[in-house]
Amino acid sequence: MLILGHRGRIYGDVSQNSLKAYAEAVAEGDGFECDAVLSRDGEIFLIHEAKYVHADKGVEYCMGEYLEADSAARLGSRRIDELCADEVRALRLKDGQGLPTLREALALVGAQPGKLIDIELKAFDIVEPVVDMVAQTVRDGIIARESVMLSSFNHPSLLAVRKRMPEIKVGAIFVGPDQPTTPLFPWQPRSGASYVSLTQVELESPLVKEINPDVIVMPEECLMPDMAAMIAGVFPDAELAAWVFTEKGNFDLQAFLLRLQTLPSGRVMAMMVDHPGAFRAAWHA
Repeated sequence: MLILGHRGRIYGDVSQNSLKAYAEAVAEGDGFECDAVLSRDGEIFLIHEAKYVHADKGVEYCMGEYLEADSAARLGSRRIDELCADEVRALRLKDGQGLPTLREALALVGAQPGKLIDIELKAFDIVEPVVDMVAQTVRDGIIARESVMLSSFNHPSLLAVRKRMPEIKVGAIFVGPDQPTTPLFPWQPRSGASYVSLTQVELESPLVKEINPDVIVMPEECLMPDMAAMIAGVFPDAELAAWVFTEKGNFDLQAFLLRLQTLPSGRVMAMMVDHPGAFRAAWHA
């Protein structure tokens, strides 16, 4: 099982979503998950831009939470796709670092064979630029294709990845089965993309069946034996991955590790955690 840093490394003094956080995740674990967004003029940056909150609030744009005060004030209510690349480069995370680019992150992972970068296609219209850059860096020998996974809540984007780069590992991300359908990009109504619940009906949808994902990605509370069995019944070869917010004060890490041991051997591909070093130590204790 791979241990990946969620947004690099959420826990500690180094800002999450930063190149230093990614480097620490690579050093402490097996790589990291990151969120790809696109500037107005087409440069790919990595930042957690929007989050699912509650059914009554839908999706919340949250990038300002990760910036130091002056940058957050300059950003205001704007999104990355409303800024040119120079404006994005001028922003600073809370520890003073700039926002990393996808090229920098690919080079970081590629320099250490055996590590993995999971690039979440977070933004609207991000697929083609990300696939172009991944394909170019693979051709240039900067990173091996086995070291890259592309994942998304936006399932139509994964079908586009399959058609462009069928050799790249694809992860379909789902929310919990009790969460209602919510638009992914409320500021882009024409996208038609929504958060999809992890249910048998959704797994058997024509779109997901056509994607035939290599990995099913879910919140940790869904990582249960019955859910694993349901997924195996539809996609017998698919691996499982989950994101785990272990920085929450009420999270019982030991109970979760015991639950992991009840899952079928070899089916769990990766955990995305806030503190990869601590999680690795607990897992191997």
